[in-house]
Amino acid sequence: MVIPYRKLNETEQDYKLRVYKFKQACGNEFTWLDIAEVLNEELGYDYSESKYRKESYSMLEDNYMPEAIVDPIEEIIDNSDLYLQALEVKKERIKLSDERTQINAIARKIAREDVFKELAIEAVKEMESKKVLERPKIKISTPSRKVNRHGILCIGDWHYGLDVDLFYNKYSPEIATQRLNKLVEKVLEIGKKEQIEELTIINLGDMISGRIHLPLRLNSRIDVVTQTMQVSEIIAEFLTTLSLIFPINYYSVEDNHSRVEPNKKDSINTEAFSRIIDWYLKERLRNNENIKFCENEFGDDIASLKVYNHNIIAIHGDKDPQRGIVDKLNSYLQTHVDMIISAHMHHFSADENNETEFYCNGSLMGQDQYANDLRLNSKPSQLMFISTPDNFSEVLYKIKL
Repeated sequence: MVIPYRKLNETEQDYKLRVYKFKQACGNEFTWLDIAEVLNEELGYDYSESKYRKESYSMLEDNYMPEAIVDPIEEIIDNSDLYLQALEVKKERIKLSDERTQINAIARKIAREDVFKELAIEAVKEMESKKVLERPKIKISTPSRKVNRHGILCIGDWHYGLDVDLFYNKYSPEIATQRLNKLVEKVLEIGKKEQIEELTIINLGDMISGRIHLPLRLNSRIDVVTQTMQVSEIIAEFLTTLSLIFPINYYSVEDNHSRVEPNKKDSINTEAFSRIIDWYLKERLRNNENIKFCENEFGDDIASLKVYNHNIIAIHGDKDPQRGIVDKLNSYLQTHVDMIISAHMHHFSADENNETEFYCNGSLMGQDQYANDLRLNSKPSQLMFISTPDNFSEVLYKIKL
């Protein structure tokens, strides 16, 4: 069903009333913005939806009776050639309307991305001179390499910006940086001990506290834009320090706490603060040749990587409950996955099904008020794997922070 177009020889008033009655009959299937767009196109105006909406009230209330006119289509229906020509004209008009709608949607998406990119570049300019993390206390030197040792570091659920003050856990932006300083040292120690030749870092998301729930906004010390700027710089310093020793492959996935709209139903996947973080990192670290930013093959919410000959998938976890996740993703991706890495649950877990291993990364934050109310507790931690050609999880480190 499409909004009616103006008939030949139809007066402006008759056409408006016909459209208003059509809107009344359709209810919410078409918005007043849709109605205004068609009326402006047919009548050559540039009025807002408000003008037409208010006008419709008076016209329908006055029970305006249109002048009796003859539909030109009915006049020529007996002439098959003319009738077919008229149908073709209407079809072309509908096609043009659909194309215009698609072009407008694409233009809006590009405009949003341009705004996000501009925000990222501005944030880089503001944060470049600031240093958040400390230099690692251990001596940095290039280790002698063992053949075929690859590190996989999982980072996620930092929820930067949140303030927590509980019996079992305290967390704040200052505590977050303390834990990250410890994480850098631990990763460097593990990397040197295992003599890895390369390090893959997977950002599993929820790096900021966000604004998706009212308690989060109440318990966040800093606004979501500041959260995004500061955590972006922290990740940039984190990657830079590790890249002094290891070549870095960086992956990331979409999450749920980064969405712009609090209501999930109103949210658009491309409107997420996590995208600003990635744009920031690429701009900030553009001159670091030891860091490679890797693209996702299956979409922004699924990172796929191959370490030696092992197929590894990383997701945030908000769209994929842990129960049945192995069969679900193997079926969806139409290939066998050796390892699935997830986050979102804020605690470590591991499972295996049909030769696919599943691991859930911990959080940097640790216990929050929600977990406390459920009488749940877990220590802050992040995972690191050592992979070899024969075993993608040769060694597993649960780095407690």
